[in-house]
Amino acid sequence: MLRRPSRLTILLGVLLGAAPSVACGQGTSSPDRTILGFELGFSRASFSPALGTEDREGGIIGGFIAERFGKLFALQGELLFTKKGGSVPVESQFGLVDVGVQLIYVEAPLLARVTLPVGTHLRPVVFGGGSFALSVGCEFQFEIQGTLNQARCDQPGTGLELSSTDWSGIFGGGVEYGWRRSAVRLELRRFIGLKNLVEGVEQKNRAWVVLFGINF
Repeated sequence: MLRRPSRLTILLGVLLGAAPSVACGQGTSSPDRTILGFELGFSRASFSPALGTEDREGGIIGGFIAERFGKLFALQGELLFTKKGGSVPVESQFGLVDVGVQLIYVEAPLLARVTLPVGTHLRPVVFGGGSFALSVGCEFQFEIQGTLNQARCDQPGTGLELSSTDWSGIFGGGVEYGWRRSAVRLELRRFIGLKNLVEGVEQKNRAWVVLFGINF
């Protein structure tokens, strides 16, 4: 003769059956603390004070790793391949020549990020920090009597020796759209160079940067 299951047995069975689904739901709702992603962007750079008339434009590519501290705060490290530069007037045998300078850096920013508690998926973000940059390429461009000339910065006879490193302050903001465990972001940044490019000469990097990023 079969016994009817007691109410306690039925209740235990329901709870045990629901436990895995509850655990899975909690796992998907809690955000990961460590975030990896990549960034693509565009920069418009110049020198300050602006002695020349030309700005330099270039692309940016890189990646980042961020560590969350709660839902609002994060510390983010990046590795970027950037182009900066500007123009400077140089006296030559043909008179005053506006020389364009293109600088290529491997740059390592460190940023503190704050996500504002507004909206569900689309969230404003503000950030600030600093960056160390190592020059991996430098080129001069100038036009004399209708002829465009190019020369590497380390080429003898250029008369300009630029620093191989740079320090910058960074601040900016943007928006981030979260979807499941991923997010896309669009940011506007201001890079303010803190180091003179030539020893003893007041000439620093400045750049506006627009970045698109995605994390996994």
